[in-house]
Amino acid sequence: MPNNKSIKVIFTRRTFNPMSLLIRWMVPRSRTTLAGSSHSMVVDGDTGHVIEAHMLDGVRRVPIATAIKGAKVVRIAVYEVADAKAGLDWWRSQICQYKPNLPRWMPAWLQAPVGVVLRLIHNNYDFKGAVGIGIAPDRNWQDPINWSCFEGTARTIKEAGSDVFAESGYMTETILLAVKHSTVPAL
Repeated sequence: MPNNKSIKVIFTRRTFNPMSLLIRWMVPRSRTTLAGSSHSMVVDGDTGHVIEAHMLDGVRRVPIATAIKGAKVVRIAVYEVADAKAGLDWWRSQICQYKPNLPRWMPAWLQAPVGVVLRLIHNNYDFKGAVGIGIAPDRNWQDPINWSCFEGTARTIKEAGSDVFAESGYMTETILLAVKHSTVPAL
């Protein structure tokens, strides 16, 4: 039976991935230290799945083994919340439903690359939130249309009853881990 009072988050990074390195560089822990992770995913209860914002597929729900394949797990954090089910239900409601509908006349050799481009254009991944943090630091990280992994994780925690995040700006591993270790007095 899943614990309805906590949200488990897995933080990862990819060693030989330029996007992972770029994200870690854009959201450093300090001026001289890269961020420890470039990605976060929320464990979906006891189902063996995670919900994550993926650059190619948008927000998706996949088995944990699929999500962490080829990645280094940097940290696993557990956030105490009022209602984990509410947070997870909200994150599930954001799962991208887009599937490319390619024309029948398109040659088979062209379908895969065109499908990738269409998914990149039409999914609900927030590229600005992931790599544009240094360019647009004052943007609203809670834009309800697109989500980066850190933004989705933070919003899941917020929807689960732990409203400890700023209303504007950006969301990073550092911010997520800082609130993990803070306490918010009950009102």
